[in-house]
Amino acid sequence: NIISDTFLEAIMLKNIILSELKKRKDSLSMPYEAIASKAGIGTATVKRAFAGNDISLSTLEKIAAAMECEITVKPKVSADT
Repeated sequence: NIISDTFLEAIMLKNIILSELKKRKDSLSMPYEAIASKAGIGTATVKRAFAGNDISLSTLEKIAAAMECEITVKPKVSADT
């Protein structure tokens, strides 16, 4: 089913993004409160995000920006290039 496949892909992508953001948070030793302050969102929202709760892509983008990262999309490499 296309809808469920797309939904599962979206969840997998969010999990990959979250995993990378967790690594970045650890490397910066940045507390939740500092991320929340720089992102302009609540500390509880940041904690929920890092706990793996369902959050919006825009919230993930704010968290990434607070840690001087960005979420990007790049094309898959094809055999034609």
